[in-house]
Amino acid sequence: MAKNQHLGLTLVSPLSLVSESDDWLEIEQPPWPEKPAGGFAAWAAALGKELTAANGLEYQEQYRSHCLEDGLLEVELWVHLSRPDLAYAITASHGLLSEKSRDIGEHVYSETVRWQSSLDLGREIAGKVSARWEGGVIGRDLAFIAPPPVITQTGSVLDWGVVCTGTLRLKYTEEHDTYFLTITPRTGEDVDPDDLSSAYSSTVTAVFAGGEPVVHEVELPEMKGFCGGSKVSVDPDDEEGDCYDLYIKYHKCTGEEISRELVRVACPENEPAEGD
Repeated sequence: MAKNQHLGLTLVSPLSLVSESDDWLEIEQPPWPEKPAGGFAAWAAALGKELTAANGLEYQEQYRSHCLEDGLLEVELWVHLSRPDLAYAITASHGLLSEKSRDIGEHVYSETVRWQSSLDLGREIAGKVSARWEGGVIGRDLAFIAPPPVITQTGSVLDWGVVCTGTLRLKYTEEHDTYFLTITPRTGEDVDPDDLSSAYSSTVTAVFAGGEPVVHEVELPEMKGFCGGSKVSVDPDDEEGDCYDLYIKYHKCTGEEISRELVRVACPENEPAEGD
């Protein structure tokens, strides 16, 4: 599995650093879309779509190369804060960070609590959290608690008033800062010829007053398609000529570009103009 399929997440909590306050900051990178096993046919079957050219183009657009035609790569990053007014600075070792915007994200998942009476979601919650117990809830005496404890919410903290072990099913909306990091691929000696990802590697660092720097290594997508740039450089001093045919191979069902190749050809002779 390509490394881009892992969720990039960097968390620094008050318990893991020496801080002058209870503030914290977290950098999250949404995962890159992962092509389904079985390709276009499996994707279409899962969504109840027909194997048509139009659906093939939709599939191609959804899972196209994450790099643009000029080789640029745009990475989305979320910054979660302990409070909305927490001042911080953020920088990237390689690439250009956009201005921040304030966005919301939807989360639905299960969380197991282990001998806890409360849970801090560690997010700026927008509205009400939907939380319910899944399966049995076990108390300290190893007996099942029935009915399950009632869950209350205060900000990002859920509380049920009794130490127990069980699994919560959670659904909520949170707020975060969003940045887009535009990475221009390195060239020449700055790139490992055996590792194209070295052209895009970057580290994002954020820090707030009284806290340790939070460092996130950018998770890169699969290096395919336009990654590395689609332009092919040609040595102008090459004596064999400077005329080429460009051959591009596409998947016959999805329309996805598979490869491209420049093939040197003989240059056409200059045709005389009419009347000469």
